[in-house]
Amino acid sequence: MDEEKRIDRLHLGIVLLVFVLGVVAIVEGFQIADWKRILGEYGIALSVAAAYALIEISMHIDLPTILSTRITKTSKGVLEAVQKTSTEVVEEMEFMKDIYRTGVTRVFPIASSASMFEGADRCSQIWMIFNTGRSFAYNQAPVIHRMLAEGKGHVRILIADGQQSFWEDEDVLHGNGVISEVHEIRLTLSKIRDIQKDLDSKCDKQTENGQKMSSLTKRIEIRKYKCVPQCSMFIFDDSYAWIIPYLPYQSSANLPAWRVDDGRGNLFQIYKAMYQDVWDRSIPIDNLDGEVEGLKKGEKVRSSSFR
Repeated sequence: MDEEKRIDRLHLGIVLLVFVLGVVAIVEGFQIADWKRILGEYGIALSVAAAYALIEISMHIDLPTILSTRITKTSKGVLEAVQKTSTEVVEEMEFMKDIYRTGVTRVFPIASSASMFEGADRCSQIWMIFNTGRSFAYNQAPVIHRMLAEGKGHVRILIADGQQSFWEDEDVLHGNGVISEVHEIRLTLSKIRDIQKDLDSKCDKQTENGQKMSSLTKRIEIRKYKCVPQCSMFIFDDSYAWIIPYLPYQSSANLPAWRVDDGRGNLFQIYKAMYQDVWDRSIPIDNLDGEVEGLKKGEKVRSSSFR
């Protein structure tokens, strides 16, 4: 049978089936709720029409081949999807293993002071390094104050030297990502001085656990470093650290931060060693009042030189 005749007979079968269904609908007034009676009365006609249509459809379409092809394609697609997913999962697991080995456990696209210092007041030791300490003065200082006021903890603070020449060179300063003003150092040191004075007034008092507060100079140490700032870093209890890198010509408000834990690779130890190296090369600030006044004078000289 040629293709045209097969198509004609296919059309005829479909038309016949539709015709019978239409007659049934008209006779029943489009009410098909009593479907058992309808099947009893019109079952033969419907069956013949349906069988004829199916025969013609099967003659026109190679149903076994189509089903076989469809099943093969579907199976192949499922297999490829499973293989692709398995490969991606393996690659993701390897990537996570690499990350785990570095010690990085959390990353913030934009540094969050609240998240980084969550639970900090329960720490026994905090080491900090920053350029001007603007964020510290407005965000972290109250946490440090509360921790020290409770008679616990040891704090180290490294802050940039406000009298270094690089503060006069915008290309050096901003090119290293330090989008700050030197007067912010004075403000930060003033904030630390206020904390110091408040704690000094409480040194003779006892804490809730009945032990006297140790000497303030032993519990909070401040030094200024002379190299160009490269990052802010906060090390908690010698077990994990938050690092915020300074990126060229970028404000510190838009910088990422990541947490590195000890015991997973050597990344934490690298940052800790860097901190200790800068600390050893820095100059202790024993007289905060004198340092603040010196920065004020430097600001006046700098201001007059630009007029």
